[in-house]
Amino acid sequence: METNNNKKWWIGGVSLTIIILLAVVLSPFKIINAGHRGVVLRLGAVNRVMPEGFNWRIPLIERVAEADVRTQTISYDDDIVAIAKEKSKETTAMPSLGGASKDLQLVTLAVVVNWRFVPDKVGEVYARYGSTFFDAVVQPIVRDSLKAASAKFTADALIAKRADFVTE
Repeated sequence: METNNNKKWWIGGVSLTIIILLAVVLSPFKIINAGHRGVVLRLGAVNRVMPEGFNWRIPLIERVAEADVRTQTISYDDDIVAIAKEKSKETTAMPSLGGASKDLQLVTLAVVVNWRFVPDKVGEVYARYGSTFFDAVVQPIVRDSLKAASAKFTADALIAKRADFVTE
């Protein structure tokens, strides 16, 4: 009789352990950090966007890609890149951008760009660009806008009328 009870306890303990392991391994929950949104991909297609906090997902069928919706700052400046490399810190510094002035003088432009995702549109953006939004959209727009704006001013005017160039 006692061996039968021990067997039941052993089977119950093993079953409980397997259930706990499956729950942890399959992780049916996802915690989205503050300032982020979770793009839920169901079998590879965008299904919905998770808000910050504790959320549920279907294991093995749904995957969550987290997107930062806070304002992000990108610096295009050779000096900042050099400092970041010396300190070996992870940074969002990029090399300065080049362009030409109206009088065809080569100019080097150091710029800081602030950008962010609109939280309600994260799912649409992810469906269209995936995780390459910065490389596919932000960088080309910054590069093209600066080249177009610098071409409207002479080299002297870029320095003398800096405020006008910035608003351009």
